[in-house]
Amino acid sequence: MKYLDNSAISAKLKQLIPDDPKEPIYIFTASENGVMRFHPWGGIQRKLWHGYGDSEKVEAFPMNIAHAGQYGCFCFGVIYKERENYADQSGKVQRGGRTIVMRYNRWATENEPIYAMVRQCADERDISVPTQETMMEHYSRVVANRVKGLLGEATDSI
Repeated sequence: MKYLDNSAISAKLKQLIPDDPKEPIYIFTASENGVMRFHPWGGIQRKLWHGYGDSEKVEAFPMNIAHAGQYGCFCFGVIYKERENYADQSGKVQRGGRTIVMRYNRWATENEPIYAMVRQCADERDISVPTQETMMEHYSRVVANRVKGLLGEATDSI
């Protein structure tokens, strides 16, 4: 899990997240207007540690959790598409056209940009990243493994 640093919060989250490259970390919901919400995946303990880790400081944590309780999340993003084939300020033509999600964290009463996810053009795609299974595929695999476990059969790692 490269996305986590070496902090105590990250160490705790690493313990709570199953060692499965296809385990969801966040579930995203997107509105027609391009606003996106990030919902931490997993049990309540994991969600609380995400909330604590996503809080700017300890004092902001209760406010962020209260916000999450009311609205279901404490961070959001905006989805937009770059202009296609445009000239930058120096006159150089930029290819553009990528889809971008800009994620913001809610710091109690303020918002701060955290990172951008950029969908690369097809000829620039990084194929070293494994394809993510769909939510239904994930649940089907989890249920099948639990049934196998109940029947005493060997299971795939979840």
